[in-house]
Order: sequence, then structure tokens, then C-alpha cells
Amino acid sequence: MSESHILLKASRRDTGKKAVKAVRNQGKIPGIFYIKSGENIPFEVEPLDVRDVVYTSKTKIINLQIEGEKDIHECVLKQVDFDPVTDKITHMDLYGIISGKKLTVEVPVRLLGSARGVREGGLLQRKIRRIEVECVPKDLPAAIEIDVSNLGINESIYIKDISLPGVEFMVPHDTALASVIMPRVTKEAETAPKEAVKAEGTPEPAAEAKSKKGE
Repeated sequence: MSESHILLKASRRDTGKKAVKAVRNQGKIPGIFYIKSGENIPFEVEPLDVRDVVYTSKTKIINLQIEGEKDIHECVLKQVDFDPVTDKITHMDLYGIISGKKLTVEVPVRLLGSARGVREGGLLQRKIRRIEVECVPKDLPAAIEIDVSNLGINESIYIKDISLPGVEFMVPHDTALASVIMPRVTKEAETAPKEAVKAEGTPEPAAEAKSKKGE
């Protein structure tokens, strides 16, 4: 199996709220495998088995193997739901791949290099961590890699600056991916001395100066 593929073993489960609750009570994660013009498969999986699927910086093709079945279902991770308190995974959706058919999926963004603006005293800001793209499976990138080496202070990299053959970005082209900004503390530090110098160097009003001379 190639590095871009990962095997995920699962078992079929019953549908319905009670069934889903029972799966969670057993410490497992409920999910659904979707595919166009095909059978949707409700499944359950062990939390440890989905670590490399969910917590990864690369998009991977998942080979879903249902216990007791021969067929392997090629799919990608479509959506993951987390508990707002414990941050545990509560549900996951897998989207089936059909060769030659376009699919829409979120791809992680990776920033490469050391920004020039950071060396000049700026701060690098990551604006977006994942981008929704549409493409056929063979063109699906593991990640959107962005070289920020030439990014200066007050400069940004936008979607329109990225070009990937066969990949269509499903977000506005003016969406910023990364920017270098000046730290707020530095701006205040630069402004304060100038204001102080201006106050000290301001000449006295004519009336006040004349009064002092008369005294």
C-alpha cells in the first residue's frame, strides 16, 4: 500500500439514534460511508484506528474494509464531528471515490520556508488551515504547500497566487492563506517616542512667551 493510502478496518452497525448512542457507549466511533449511486454503509470503528486518518497534515485515500466483506471501499474523509467539551470524535463521514469522477474534499495547507518579513521583525499569520477543492482522484493533492520565503511585512499570499493542474479551489480567489504583519507592541513603541519628541519640541504660544519675558 502506498504512503497516500491508509487501511481502515470497521464493522457495520445499526442505524438510528439509539444505535448510535449504543456505539458511543461502547467507546467506539459511529460513521457513514457515502457514495454516489451506491449503497451508504453505516459503520463503527475503534478510536485508535482513526488517528492517522483524522490527525494528519496530509490528505490520504482511505481503503475502508468492512468486517466480513471482501470489497475494499476507496474513500476520503469528508467530515468529522467533535464533542465540544471532551474534544473526542463523535461521528465521521467518509465519501466514496469513483474513478474519473470529481470529488469535493478539504485539503490541509502547509507553509514552507522562513518568511523574509519575519526576519525583518514581523509575525507570520496562518489565515486558513484547510481548503475545500474539487478534482478527480488522481489529481487530489496530499496537501496545499505554500512557499512563504519571499513574503515581506504587510504582504499576503492569496488563493489566486496558487496554481495546481486539475484542481479547482472552492473558496473565493481573494481568500488570504498567509500574511506577515508588524507586531502591535512594536508599532506602539515606534509611535510613542515620536509623539514625545513632538511634545517637547513644540514652541510655546506667542502670548505665553511674551508674558514670561515681561516677568
